[in-house]
Amino acid sequence: MKTMVVDPAPFLSTIAASSAAMVAIVGGLLVARFVTLISEQEGAQQVLDDAKERLGTAHKRAKEAEERLVNSDVDDFFDREVLNAIGGGTKDVRELRAINGSARLTDEKIASVVSEVAAEFEAARNTLPGLIQSASQPTRATRAGWEDFKAKTPGLPETSWDEVWARVYIELLALPQPRAPAGSIFHFPPLSVPIIPPVPQYVALRAQRRDALRANLDRAQQQEEDVEGEVGRLQRAKDAIVRPKGLGWGLVVLSVFTVV
Repeated sequence: MKTMVVDPAPFLSTIAASSAAMVAIVGGLLVARFVTLISEQEGAQQVLDDAKERLGTAHKRAKEAEERLVNSDVDDFFDREVLNAIGGGTKDVRELRAINGSARLTDEKIASVVSEVAAEFEAARNTLPGLIQSASQPTRATRAGWEDFKAKTPGLPETSWDEVWARVYIELLALPQPRAPAGSIFHFPPLSVPIIPPVPQYVALRAQRRDALRANLDRAQQQEEDVEGEVGRLQRAKDAIVRPKGLGWGLVVLSVFTVV
């Protein structure tokens, strides 16, 4: 009786082909998932970076709005009476608060600005006398006279307290002046400049301006909070995109089987 010998080659080739096809399918799915995860992470990171950039802009705008409001409060507090008091030697914060009555600024901020203003008074009183004496044209003890003198006098230091220099200028011209030489055509008696209280319309406009600055700061801070919330949400969404553990090793194993 003859024994039939079955050739296993077709069976083995079928198994090999089926295994290769299965490896290719599974490997393709894994690679596609891997690429998808990388794309999602890169997209989420880009959106997060854009949100962080907007947050930086929001921080900057909020800080600028706060500085504008504080500067407005400084201008309101350091009015004519307060500047006159500082020019006369008063530096106590409580005394200055009694003059102005505003409670918007902190004691630390007031003390800091008082030191700055006092330094400006000292610098003006040390600088202006010589410049006034050497002026080639007559000077007037008025604010308009100060503006004219400032425009025609080179070398004046830059300052953020022009009002202080104007007051010292008027103060110096109000002092007794030496008589003009005989025959001189230039002789002007010292002038006194009264302090004019602010008119109600100006007070109302100043209050409206501060309300606008306050509203601008509130909007900037609200926008800052909104963008901060958005950044937090996007960060959590990005963290939720996690690569499956062992995905890299799975790809390596599939690569080996494919080669074999």
